[in-house]
Amino acid sequence: MGAAISGNSDLTAVVVCWRVGTGYTVLPHFFCPGDSLRGRQDREGLLYVRWADDGLIEPTPGNVVDFRAAKDCIRDLCDRFNVVSAGIDPHLARSTLNTPTEDGYPAVEVRQGWVTMALAIKELKRTIVMRQFQHGGHEVLRWRSFRRSVGNGLPSVNIR
Repeated sequence: MGAAISGNSDLTAVVVCWRVGTGYTVLPHFFCPGDSLRGRQDREGLLYVRWADDGLIEPTPGNVVDFRAAKDCIRDLCDRFNVVSAGIDPHLARSTLNTPTEDGYPAVEVRQGWVTMALAIKELKRTIVMRQFQHGGHEVLRWRSFRRSVGNGLPSVNIR
């Protein structure tokens, strides 16, 4: 499992992932401020309102993400699945990281950067190219993946 807590202008994500054969299946959960759905949609030209109506993102009350929703999601997923490790980026997430750990869930700090993420990104890229990354056609995950496409075009063995 992995979690990335957002600031005001991004989505908070909690994603559970498990191995299936030589690939992976993921179940993503996205959170955003409910008060800004329509404004974000108008400004960015994306389908936030429909995504919320379809259950692909969870709007939280107010104009910032209510991180309690992400904490509750982490707890629920840990209770439903045999979560071995919940990697949480500590940037903006100190309280989110501490609470699951204090409750006995396997939360660990994972900083998002090329040093800590390069091998995982290479494995992700391999499974995508081999069509072994299953996400059920989740529109928000597809958009996020396209937006933050793997690699940056630099001729380097390290993905940055």
